[in-house]
Amino acid sequence: MEDEDEVLEALDKRLMQEVVITANEFGFMRGRSTTVAIFALRSVLETYRGGRQDIHVVFLHQEKMFDRIPEQVIWWSMKKYDRVTTIVRSIRGEMEEFSMRVGVHHGSALNSFLFSMATDTISEDLH
Repeated sequence: MEDEDEVLEALDKRLMQEVVITANEFGFMRGRSTTVAIFALRSVLETYRGGRQDIHVVFLHQEKMFDRIPEQVIWWSMKKYDRVTTIVRSIRGEMEEFSMRVGVHHGSALNSFLFSMATDTISEDLH
């Protein structure tokens, strides 16, 4: 089990080099504080309020999303990065425990990264 953890941690580092998560993604991201996100939102709201323009804000319950995000959404988000899909598929083929249908695999070193990548891709798609 320790060997699998080491492999997943190394994979996590490798994937973080391959994938650039946009600056507006704060959930489950190392070094990104939700305090900064709240401050940025407040600044945007004040700007729009002053100009009397409509603004739409979406809040997501990330803990619930984390447990319920479909596996297909994670794979869809990885298609943006060909090398990432190849790397994860090769690792996945060697590890039965990696298989999941709904939600991010708990206990994996990759869980927060895959979740952040998926929510970032969804966010980009909405723009």
